[in-house]
Amino acid sequence: MSLLTRCCTAAPKWARTTFTMPIPKKLNEIVRLPLFEREEPVKIRSMWLEHINEKPRSIGAVMAKPEWDVFHKNALACPMFIVPVQKPEGYFNMVSQIQDGKYCLMTFLDHYRSNPTEAPPFMVLNFYDDLLKSKELTLLRADLVAPDLSKAEGEAVVRTLREVKSSRAGG
Repeated sequence: MSLLTRCCTAAPKWARTTFTMPIPKKLNEIVRLPLFEREEPVKIRSMWLEHINEKPRSIGAVMAKPEWDVFHKNALACPMFIVPVQKPEGYFNMVSQIQDGKYCLMTFLDHYRSNPTEAPPFMVLNFYDDLLKSKELTLLRADLVAPDLSKAEGEAVVRTLREVKSSRAGG
């Protein structure tokens, strides 16, 4: 049975359980913000990536101000986007919905089409712009919710979303 057939015929077992909407943490709940603010941008980037990427189901990234400015503008103008995800058996599509330009939920496109209000998230992204004014950085944290989504696939999704939303065309 192909991935597309499996995904279209029934929600995965993990998606049929009760799900509590993820609440984004504030940056000061993840790191010691006063200590972070003392560091140079290069050191902040290094510490953030090390801290987030050591977690098996999390992906960290850092956006410089020029990239963030374009990304944020495009995210507000066009908050939804479809991202293809490659699997060994083929592809499936995820739909992203960016909320307030700082929070992004991603789910399987067919789940969203079936019931947009109850589609379970596959991945949740948070954008922390707390250091934008002082260090010209926005920190990104993506958490994989779906057990069937690998970290490598999540990294590819984050990369695609950043490339599209950070381009002048905007996606």
